[in-house]
Amino acid sequence: MPQILNSQPDAEPAPEPATALAADKLLELERAQRRRFSKRGDGEELKARTGLKELDDYVLGGGVDRGVVLGISAGSGSGGSAGEDGTVEGRLISLHLLTSILITSFSSRSPITKPVATIIDTTGSFPIQLLVQILSSCLGKGREEDVSKLLELVTISRVFDLEGLWEVLSELSQKPSSIPPSSEKQSEKQIKSDSWEIGDSEDEDDDGDVGENFLKVKEEVVDEGVEVIIIDNMTHIINELFSRKEKSSAHSLLTILNTHLRMLTRTNNILTILHNTTVSPSIKATSTTHQQEPQSVFSTTTQKPSLGRIFAQFPDLHLLISPQPRERSDIDILYCSDDENDVDGQKIRKPVHYCFILEVLRDECPCLDQDGKSRFADREQRWLAFEREKGGGVGLVSIFRAKEDSMGIKMAQGGVVSDVGTIAKMHGFGGRRV
Repeated sequence: MPQILNSQPDAEPAPEPATALAADKLLELERAQRRRFSKRGDGEELKARTGLKELDDYVLGGGVDRGVVLGISAGSGSGGSAGEDGTVEGRLISLHLLTSILITSFSSRSPITKPVATIIDTTGSFPIQLLVQILSSCLGKGREEDVSKLLELVTISRVFDLEGLWEVLSELSQKPSSIPPSSEKQSEKQIKSDSWEIGDSEDEDDDGDVGENFLKVKEEVVDEGVEVIIIDNMTHIINELFSRKEKSSAHSLLTILNTHLRMLTRTNNILTILHNTTVSPSIKATSTTHQQEPQSVFSTTTQKPSLGRIFAQFPDLHLLISPQPRERSDIDILYCSDDENDVDGQKIRKPVHYCFILEVLRDECPCLDQDGKSRFADREQRWLAFEREKGGGVGLVSIFRAKEDSMGIKMAQGGVVSDVGTIAKMHGFGGRRV
């Protein structure tokens, strides 16, 4: 009788159960990873910075760390040329952060064969020319070749819906390892051979080697891939999702997306920047799910983040940028209809000049340093008034910057504002209560 061959493939062996690891070892591993990714070999910190000292040192506490999700709510998202709603200023913040990482990576790694930044454009209006201007401004004149090399490190993907966003994120999650396969297998064997269990008191002498062995393995397999992800903007993706899905289904999909973004950001030490639009507080949300948004420290703010808590669940650090009339004369022009010029029988209102208020609505970034200088949620309610450089520049300038006559804001040790001018003292500029 002929023997019937079994065509079914052999079943895969069941995965081994996860072994326990002491909490202090996990904390030390996390701190070691932060140190490895946050500082170069010469000890210089690798935090992303905007180039505006008052914003970087005081509001952001030294800059933006890697491995966090940064949300920027600013403007209508249309990118209008008027620049009065904060759309351009919000993009300036993210592009300056991107530029600082590009320049740092370009100067510290040689050669670079992989993209350093991925920009996901959901509206088709990403200002690539603005990025070129910022790179040229930071590098200086006569370095067009270096600007081109930095642009080669940036990839731009155009997506239209949540499914397209998932495709791009999946490609980033499946990036190939930079180590040879043989070394990877050897590292896996080394990890499995190490003792990971929390043993008895008799084995306490061996506990100290567990974390050290694992740290050595992790240092060997670390892969420097994409360092920055910018999604511009999330409002379009979320609104499109709610237009074709039931509320419960849409919320479930966004929860999964939030979990995946956080895991991708933290495990690969990526700075993820999510752009969001703003709306006027006088406009009531059409759905109760869009209400209960983060509160501004200003009771008379003209803008609030769109989508309320739907977007607020994503960022670890949430910044709000809102326009404000720059001077008292601008307030009079904006709110007093009588301040008009009669030209050829037509009433023409004088132009209103704006500055912008940046404030921290939420700060839930990890705080693992041992020097005691930073605390959890320490940056919440900090704010700054700024504007663009004169003459259409791409730099950022503080309205109350430090001056020789001590009429501006001056940073003291520990991030405390000192030597503030009379106007700033009267109105509490830069403080947490207005």
